[in-house]
Amino acid sequence: MPAVQLTHLKKQIDNLIGLFGQPAEFTHGLRALFEQYSDLTYRAGQSVKPNSLLPAYHLPALVMKTLELSLAPLAVSQPQNSLEIADHLWAEGFLEPRQFACILLGQTALEPLQPVLARLESWAANSGDYSLVIFLLERGSQRIRREAPNRWLDVLRDWTGSSDPNLRRNGLNALLPFIQDRAFENLPAIFNLVTPSLQQDAESLAAELQKTLNALARRSPVETGYFLRQITATTNDANLRRLVRRCLPAFPAETQTRLKDALLTTPVKTAG
Repeated sequence: MPAVQLTHLKKQIDNLIGLFGQPAEFTHGLRALFEQYSDLTYRAGQSVKPNSLLPAYHLPALVMKTLELSLAPLAVSQPQNSLEIADHLWAEGFLEPRQFACILLGQTALEPLQPVLARLESWAANSGDYSLVIFLLERGSQRIRREAPNRWLDVLRDWTGSSDPNLRRNGLNALLPFIQDRAFENLPAIFNLVTPSLQQDAESLAAELQKTLNALARRSPVETGYFLRQITATTNDANLRRLVRRCLPAFPAETQTRLKDALLTTPVKTAG
C-alpha cells in the first residue's frame, strides 16, 4: 500500500473538486484515486475480516477522512451534483465507493428533502449487504436526523410496523443513531417504534432488538427498565423474556433487580 503523503493527497482531491459538476468524470477520477491507494498486498486473515461481502480497496482511513472533509462543503452547495455522484458511486462494485455514496448522502443539503429520503429507502431495501446497510442508515441519515428528524421517524414507523421482517430489521438498525445522539431527546418515540417488534418478533429480530435495548439501557436505564417492565406485563412470550434476560447486563444493578422481579411475576406462555 502506498504511503499517504497528505500534501499530495490534498492536491489530488483539489483536482477532483474541479470535476464535481461532472459526476461521471468525478467518479472515474475517484476510482483512480482509490486504486492508487488500495492495499494490493492485503490478504484475508491478516486482520479482522470485514463483514461486507463486497470486494474492497482496503484504503487507509486517512484517504477516506480527507475526502470526506474536503467534499462536505460541495454536498451542501451543490446538492444535485452530490446526489448524481452518489448514484454513480453506489453503482460501483467495491465497498469504499458505496460507503462514500452513503457519506455524501448524509451531507447533501435537504432542499428538497425527498431525493435524499428516496435514496435512503431504495438503497436500504436493495443493497443485499447487511453491513453496508448499517453504514448507510448511520452515515446516510446524518443530515436528515438533525434537520428533519420527525420526517425520518415517520419513515421508520412504517418500517418497524411493516409485515416485512427485512424492513423491520432496517427500521431497528436505523433507530440506533438516534438513541446514541445525546442531542436527541424524544426517546418515547423510539420506545413506540420498538414495541411492535418486541411484541411480535422477539425471536426472529432478537439480534437487532438486543442492540437497540442495550443502547437504550445505556442512554436511559430507568426509563428503559420501566418500558420493559410494562411490555413484559402485557405478554407471556418466552422469547421476549429470554431477550430481556440477555439485556440485563446493560442495566445498573437496581434496574436489573426490578426487571428480574417483573419476569418472575409474569406467567410463561406454554405450547398448546
